[in-house]
Amino acid sequence: MVEGAEPVFQMTDIQAPGGAALISYILIGAGLGLFAVIITRAVYAIEDSFERLPIHWMWWPAIGAFAVGIVSVSTCADLQASFSERSPRQ
Repeated sequence: MVEGAEPVFQMTDIQAPGGAALISYILIGAGLGLFAVIITRAVYAIEDSFERLPIHWMWWPAIGAFAVGIVSVSTCADLQASFSERSPRQ
């Protein structure tokens, strides 16, 4: 149990951001919000494209797994570098 009026974690005094910083934060937030809308619409477009496939819905997960596998193979060098640095067995 914590007792007393002192904060548990001490923090140095910080200054309030100026006008330029606030404007840049607003622009960054708006840009990321727009990016989130684009990504969400892309995911829904991919999902809707599965409904137009001329095959039974049972095969949709296999097609999605195949697409994920293709992306994994194409980025294998990037993934391998990050895994080899953290691997406990060398």
